[in-house]
Amino acid sequence: FGFSYFYGGFLVGPQFTLRSYQSLVARELTDCPGKPPSSVIPAMKRFALGFLCLVIYAIFSPSYPDSYYLTDEYEAQPFWYRCVFILLWGKVILYKYVSCWVIAEGVCILSGLGYNGVVDGKHQWDACANMKVWLFETTPLFGG
Repeated sequence: FGFSYFYGGFLVGPQFTLRSYQSLVARELTDCPGKPPSSVIPAMKRFALGFLCLVIYAIFSPSYPDSYYLTDEYEAQPFWYRCVFILLWGKVILYKYVSCWVIAEGVCILSGLGYNGVVDGKHQWDACANMKVWLFETTPLFGG
């Protein structure tokens, strides 16, 4: 039951394999057996990013209510305004979910499940990455 109800992936993800979870429980998810690298700073960075996304959602969601689409005022606006409004509304609503995903990823990093080895002398903590927020926000391509 530990794998099914692991607090880092319960309800909102991220998805990880049973093999990864078993390696975590057996303390084998490290380059130096018995001594995992510190995961506090990378986990706090993901928590801070998740909290920032949550703040953005909390501040801007009252400005873009769902009920506005049903008003005569919205219908009277020019087409370009309605398109921009929908774009901004969708971005703000997305941050509600992004905040949950990134905070859950931080939990997995803190537990050690997010460890992905060493690349160029730096520990990588992206094994449980749900979303690369910066890449998602800045890519000019639909495929990422």
